[in-house]
Amino acid sequence: MKKTILFLFILSVFYFSQQKEKGSIIVPSQSITIYSDKKPSAKYRLNVRYEGIVYKHGSGPDSCDYLGARDIWIWKYKNIYYMHYDGAGPKGWLTCIAVSKNLKEWESKGKVIDFGKIGSSDCASSSYGTVYYDGNKWHMFYLGTPNTSEAPNFVPAFPYLTMKAESKSLLGPWKKRYDIIPFTIEPQTYYSSTASPGFILKQGSEYLMFFQQV
Repeated sequence: MKKTILFLFILSVFYFSQQKEKGSIIVPSQSITIYSDKKPSAKYRLNVRYEGIVYKHGSGPDSCDYLGARDIWIWKYKNIYYMHYDGAGPKGWLTCIAVSKNLKEWESKGKVIDFGKIGSSDCASSSYGTVYYDGNKWHMFYLGTPNTSEAPNFVPAFPYLTMKAESKSLLGPWKKRYDIIPFTIEPQTYYSSTASPGFILKQGSEYLMFFQQV
């Protein structure tokens, strides 16, 4: 766990240093707070401005997000911005996609992936789709779970599992790869309940992923 934290810290420092070189408004804090657990507050902070709601749930096709739209994943490809988000629909939460040219006005195109068969690890939710393009095909790592809260909300419940799908197009169709398990929960570890997907980057000949754990 210490190695993971150290790795994330180093990557964060590298990211902020790169951003500063690009002329961003990231500046070091003039005051560092030391909390009760001896850990300091963040040295670098982004000066942000609230822009309001840019996408309102309930406008997606086939009621795919009539109860909510959250947990976004945004990337740019060929001058178009794409956003995966969790659409809370009639049967549960699925990865949906919306497109934009300016990051402010978004049009939902609906769900891009469906539930798995009864008894599968993603039969109750296939949501939070992170993507990576290797120059040949698109790879999606999504959150699968067989458990949710009761209807009508169907909020995904533990365990959160990282699952994989592939496509030649970022709009799909996506082929689920049940034969590939990127990583999974491990009993009696800091990721015993969740091992859900995150940001992916390539370093040398290896691929690294920030994954979420509880």
